[in-house]
This record gives sequence, C-alpha cells and structure tokens, in this order.
Amino acid sequence: VKPSAYIVGELWGASPSWVSGKYFDAVMNYRFFREPVLGFIAKGTMDAHEFDQTLAQGRLIYPEEGVRAMMNLLGSHDTERFLTAAGGDIRKIKLAFLFSLTYVGVPTIYYGDEIGMTGGGDPDCRQPFYWRWMEEPERVSLHDYVRSLIRLRRQNPCLTQGTFERLLAQERIYAYRRRLGSDEVIVILNTRAKPAQVSILLDGATRYFDLFDGTRWEPEPSNDRNVLTVSVDAMSGRLLSPEGTR
Repeated sequence: VKPSAYIVGELWGASPSWVSGKYFDAVMNYRFFREPVLGFIAKGTMDAHEFDQTLAQGRLIYPEEGVRAMMNLLGSHDTERFLTAAGGDIRKIKLAFLFSLTYVGVPTIYYGDEIGMTGGGDPDCRQPFYWRWMEEPERVSLHDYVRSLIRLRRQNPCLTQGTFERLLAQERIYAYRRRLGSDEVIVILNTRAKPAQVSILLDGATRYFDLFDGTRWEPEPSNDRNVLTVSVDAMSGRLLSPEGTR
C-alpha cells in the first residue's frame, strides 16, 4: 500500500515523493488546542478541570512524536479571529499566547494575531495585514509581548523538548511545569476577572523568579512538601524559573 503523501502527489499530478525529515508535517490541532483555549481563556465557558481533561485527551490519543509536532493554532484562514472571539480583550489573547508558546506542540501564529487584528469567520478573517499597527501602543505592546515569549521559548529547551506536568487545575486557575534535566519552567494562568494568590505543592525548596518582571518567591514548608504561593494579576499569567539554573 502506498503512503498517503505518495497517493496525493499522484492525484494532483505532482511527482510522487516520500515525506522525509526535510519537511514539517503536522495536524491542525483544533479539537485539542484551539477549542479548549477558546473555552477556557477567550469565552470562559470551560473551567480549569475541563480544560485539563481535554488537553490530556489530546496528549494521550496520539503517539508522543505526533503530540510534539501538533500544529497548535489560535486561529486560521477558516476561523473567527481569536481577539474577536475574546470580545476584544487584549489580556485574553496575551494569555492565549503565553499558553501557546509554553505548551507541548508547535505554536502557530496566524498573521496579524500578534498585533491584535480582529475579524469574523471566513472571509472576514482574511483581511489585509494592518500595516499601521506601530502607531497604536496597545498593538505594539502585544507584538512586543509575543516576541518576548518567542525569545524565552528559544532560551529554554524544556519548552520545546521537555516533559509536561499539570500542577494545578482549580476553577479558573491552571498551572503546569515543563522540565528537561535541570531546565525547568512553571507556567501559571489566571483566567479570573480579579487577582489571585496561587499555591502550588512542590518537592524542593528552591526559590523561583518570574522570567518577565524578576519577582521572586520562596516555597514555605508544609508537612513533607513545600508550598509556593504566587500572586497573579487578573486575566494574566506567570512564567517562573528556579534560581541558580541559568
């Protein structure tokens, strides 16, 4: 039996070829990425537990190699723009980008989402790129934030190759850890409309600092574990790293 890529090549009159390591092959992850992110972050129709369960299902039904190559997209040429789905709340798309660029898989940015373009379903989502975005501070802020996340992803191998561990899924708070050897990042998402104090159980007593603003926290002993309590602004997140590892 010929592989599907070979058959498709013949159907379209192209020269038959095998899919090889020279090409990036992925599945558009609507069901186990975009839809739960819309529910948990953009629309608030999904709590952290349901969000976690949906994500876990996606990680379990595919081989690990496939999960790491999934095309994790917030929007595409066929969908409503994410910022439109989020009611124009720029905090929500920032939070979605934070998750996208730290979760398992390959983050995919549809042109214009990084500067806050809006639009309904096809064809409204295919409007020309908004070239005057640099004249609007809110768009510049979003663009700079996305660039910072991309830089941090490149600097932390655990965000591309590391394990995934859910640490907390409670009401509208979600926290997880990516780890690869001594490289570790903890991500906290707060989708509430008010600030939150988030407590996470950890095995070690290492101090953590926020990769964006440098704020530091030290775990407190609790029975045989340690509790790291972190403040998180409304509809915002934290990206934490242990001290002494960089």
